[in-house]
Amino acid sequence: MSTLMQQRYPNSYRTFEACAAWHGDPYLYLDADEELVGCNDALLELTGFESFEKLQAKRATLPQLFVPETGRELPDVGVWYERSNAVPLYGRIKDKGGEIRLYRVRIKEVTLDVQPLYLVTLEEKTEQERATAARRRYEELTGNLLVNISKEFRTPLNSIVGFTGLLEHTSLDVVQHEYLTHIRDASEAITSTVDNLIELMQAERGDFRVAQELFDPMALFEPIGSRYLELARVKGISLLFMFDPKLPKQLLGDAKKIVRVMRNLVDNAIKFTEPGGQVYVEVACREVDIERAMIEYSVADTGAGIAEEALATIARPFTSAYSETSREGLGIGLHVSHRLLGAMQSRLRVASRPGRGSRFSFRLAHRIGEASRFAPCSVRRAAVMATRDAMALQGKLLQQYLEAFGIESREVTGVDDGWLDEAELLFLLNANVRPETVAAIKGRHRALKVAAVVTSAREEELRGETLGSDWLVALPLLPEKLHATLSQPAAPELLAPETQSREVISRQAAILIAEDNPINQKLMTTLLEKFHYEIAVADNGQEAVDAYLERPYDLVLMDIDMPVMDGLTATRLIHEIDRREKRRRVPIIALTAHALPGDRERILDAGLDEYLTKPVDTAILLRMIRLFLQETRSNIRPPSA
Repeated sequence: MSTLMQQRYPNSYRTFEACAAWHGDPYLYLDADEELVGCNDALLELTGFESFEKLQAKRATLPQLFVPETGRELPDVGVWYERSNAVPLYGRIKDKGGEIRLYRVRIKEVTLDVQPLYLVTLEEKTEQERATAARRRYEELTGNLLVNISKEFRTPLNSIVGFTGLLEHTSLDVVQHEYLTHIRDASEAITSTVDNLIELMQAERGDFRVAQELFDPMALFEPIGSRYLELARVKGISLLFMFDPKLPKQLLGDAKKIVRVMRNLVDNAIKFTEPGGQVYVEVACREVDIERAMIEYSVADTGAGIAEEALATIARPFTSAYSETSREGLGIGLHVSHRLLGAMQSRLRVASRPGRGSRFSFRLAHRIGEASRFAPCSVRRAAVMATRDAMALQGKLLQQYLEAFGIESREVTGVDDGWLDEAELLFLLNANVRPETVAAIKGRHRALKVAAVVTSAREEELRGETLGSDWLVALPLLPEKLHATLSQPAAPELLAPETQSREVISRQAAILIAEDNPINQKLMTTLLEKFHYEIAVADNGQEAVDAYLERPYDLVLMDIDMPVMDGLTATRLIHEIDRREKRRRVPIIALTAHALPGDRERILDAGLDEYLTKPVDTAILLRMIRLFLQETRSNIRPPSA
């Protein structure tokens, strides 16, 4: 302690000397004039001065002790003291080695020997600042890496998946079709792995955000059915979907995370189920009242099962419960699922018996946005006839749906069954149904309507033929789709009224594609021209705006990252053209590799009407285009000459 301190405060000098010696942090005293009157050895050690007197000769006031911040002066002690009661204060001091170090400044005012005195403590924060800066650099690096992974993988995968789908509908021999199946399966596996890696990196960054948006649970899982049915068929697995008809029409929750978990569970179930086995996907309403519903999501399989000792490890990243098999993958799907469910205040439940299969499930409490109510169907009695064991399982599910619709149904085994004389409708579950089969049934029971239930692949194969059935229902059986089909007027054609109107619309509609990747341009053009859309392509946002100035389009597919002008700017300018020229507001759908948290909200807030991530699911894209065109069909122009 200084001689000056002893002279000014003789009665309290010893107490303050002991206090200063006890303090490990740099410690100093300022008088009422804010001049330095004393300090401890820690401050002298920091600054490199041999004594207090030498320190005071160079730095007599508190501001002089600190390195001035660039472009501004340090305030006086009184101002520092007032601020310290409200917010933390920081300053930088050059130590004896010349290094600039950060300190938090704490100031306390006391009265000593009837004189005011400021007690100043300096708490070093240099390492904390360095850790914060390192963390910030790490987050910036991983953030850029996530963006690059998402874009660099999703863009080429979009082309691989898309062209594989187109190639499947060309003339292929058995070997070529097998090769193509392997390509499709591999690309879907890569897509799933990339999604899981991105989710895992987000989890490590603490970047999980749970959205609360209204979604239709039945519509949500329709793409899962179309995505996995063909994969299961090729492997020889029965894939069944049961969606509780009592599910509310709208639920509040994070639909994207729920789908991510369910895809991981279905991926694993199909992967580890042998040919001839079964995978059963169920979404059931367990509890419901006016405002809330408890929904259970589950995936059960007849696969290898999991040993009891392995159940405790299956949530760890880069481990697998099937480590003794050659089918082991990265093992991150279940770990990511655990993390996602934890963020949604739920957990993954596992029940398994080695050699018998496994059941993974989780429950989520949702607020109800709109309750589901199926209107009565005109059909009152129906018969269900399945031709194979696999279709018989689908028939059991079908009967549960019919019961929920208020339709009495029975299973029949042949056209001689007496129930067919009472039934109004026959569901014929036959993957290889032929026109002559339908004709024979109608010839025996002239008043009986027939709904042919086929696989999605068979539906595509039959496109353009006249089957003679009144309705065509493609698997997977989903209650909303089934109810909508039964609510339509029967028409003795293959194509249901919805599909017919879709083709009428598609022949008239003009679509502008804004995409800078030539391969994706070719993919989108080839796909949409198959459905008779009139297509124009722009290489960037500026070309898209210029093209839209020349003529209006019925719909725009917009990439987001493009040279010259990005998709968000182009969208704003196109809508400005609509307002200025009093055009109908054109729907714009984003097709983008941006799939990180917040991307959807950011893109939709910029004025786009819908958002799809690459690789784009063709069925979802076509359905979305059809819905937007149906909404504006009264304004659709005939095709240009």
